[in-house]
Amino acid sequence: MKPLILLALFASFSLAQDAPQDAEGCKDSPLVARFPGSTIRACEHKEFESQDMPVGRDKENGEVTKGIEGEYYRWDFNVREGLSALQLFRNFQAALQRAGYKTDFTASPDKLTMHNGSQYVYMQFAD
Repeated sequence: MKPLILLALFASFSLAQDAPQDAEGCKDSPLVARFPGSTIRACEHKEFESQDMPVGRDKENGEVTKGIEGEYYRWDFNVREGLSALQLFRNFQAALQRAGYKTDFTASPDKLTMHNGSQYVYMQFAD
């Protein structure tokens, strides 16, 4: 299995708008379905890229990061009003666990790094 990096960023909650649309050319991740009412604000794909991801904690409880290289996908979502950061976090984590991913780092409900073989997924919630 070739190395793969998936990065999902969840933006602050959006207010109801007139039929919001996904950013042009953006499609859903094949791994995790988005919440109903959410939109993709931006996306990016690169054949090869490096991304630093938190993968553990040091003795002082600081984040330990690792540079992961491989095919790179990034999604930036606007989520509908009424969803909590914890709800998004737990849904994302559970979906990846069902797909066989193992947790490397968690800072609930803000950051999550998981991997399955050489495939890494990093989720960050930003206000």
